[in-house]
Parts: sequence; structure tokens; C-alpha cells
Amino acid sequence: MAPTPEARAGTGDVVRLAGKLSAGFLKGRRTFDTASISCRWARDIMQREGGSDIRVSLLRRHLMLIANRKHSEVVLSGVPGRGAYGAGKS
Repeated sequence: MAPTPEARAGTGDVVRLAGKLSAGFLKGRRTFDTASISCRWARDIMQREGGSDIRVSLLRRHLMLIANRKHSEVVLSGVPGRGAYGAGKS
């Protein structure tokens, strides 16, 4: 499968997400929904950038958010290693 186009999210986008999450938490702790807020944020970036996955760059670190179902299946079916997606580090 050919790589899918990537949308790019930078520090400003991450700061906006943090602001939306904070505002949502402060507005209504009982109705606070991180998944909904994060999903809307990701969809807005993909629509703006025209990609089907999101590459987040923050403080010289890169994180790939795979949003395309077929691409996700390809990533999850492979064995982590050189030349492939590696396991994440915490």
C-alpha cells in the first residue's frame, strides 16, 4: 500500500488542543469528553491540510497519528524494526 498523504500539526496546533481540553474540563467536568474534543481537533487539521494521517511535531519530537483505517491495518500487521514503524517509547 502506498503511503497516505500526511497532514502536519505543529506546536501551535498542540497548544490549541491543550486549550480546548482545558476549556472543556473547566466548563463541565461531568460532560467533559476528551475523545470528542481530540477527534474534532484531528479532523479539523486533516481537513485544513488535506491529509489522511497527522504528523505532529513538538519540541523536535515527531508523532504519527494514523487516522486512515487501511493504513492502520498495514502498520499494525508489520513487525517493528528498521525500515518499518517502531514501537513507541514512553
